[in-house]
Amino acid sequence: MNIEAMLAEMRVELKYMREDLAEMKEEQNARQDKADESRARVHQRLDVMTERVGALEGSHKSVTATVTDMKQVTDEVRRWKIMGMTSLSIAGVGAAAMGVTFSDGIKWLLKSILGR
Repeated sequence: MNIEAMLAEMRVELKYMREDLAEMKEEQNARQDKADESRARVHQRLDVMTERVGALEGSHKSVTATVTDMKQVTDEVRRWKIMGMTSLSIAGVGAAAMGVTFSDGIKWLLKSILGR
C-alpha cells in the first residue's frame, strides 16, 4: 500500500473519530442537561417543603399560644364554678335552716294561738 492511500485512510479514520467524539460530547451534554433539570426539580421541591414546614411552625406557635390563653380562661371558669357551687351549697344549707326555723316558728305561733 502506498503512503497516499494510508494517509487517505488515516484521514477517514480521523474524520470518524471526530464524529464519534462530537456525538459523545452531545450525549454528555444531554445527560448533563437532564441531570441539571432533575436537580433543579429536587431543589424546587425542597424549597416548597421548607416553606410548608415554616408555615407549620408558625401555625404551631400560634396554636400553642392560643391553647395557653384558653387554659387560663378554662382554669378561671373552673374556679368560678367551684366558688359558685360552694356558694350555692352554703345558700342551700342556709335556706334549709331558715325554712326549718320558719316552719318551727309557725308551729310555735299556731300552738300559741290555738292553745295546744
